[in-house]
Amino acid sequence: MPGFPALVTDVDQLSGIVGIVAVGGTQFGSTFTSLLTFSVLINISLAVMNLLPLPPLDGGRILFCVLEKIYRPVARIEIPVTLAGWALVLGLMAYLTVQDVGRILA
Repeated sequence: MPGFPALVTDVDQLSGIVGIVAVGGTQFGSTFTSLLTFSVLINISLAVMNLLPLPPLDGGRILFCVLEKIYRPVARIEIPVTLAGWALVLGLMAYLTVQDVGRILA
């Protein structure tokens, strides 16, 4: 089963909010079709990202609900795992923001 490394083959493919706004700004002046395509791709990307089984995301919540039905004591570790997940997501956001700013300034 392919994991997260199969989704992202190059770290330069990832982009944070700064990169998304920069690309969106270039699409804003173009045709309505390209702007609509960009909007659809952003929404699909956010939906897929939200369903990843990381605890602060909806996919993580679904995972914990399933695990609690299978093994009830797993509920004790939900809060620490969720806090670690938040740290991971916030760290990834900070890294991508720095990478986007560096890419724009270069």
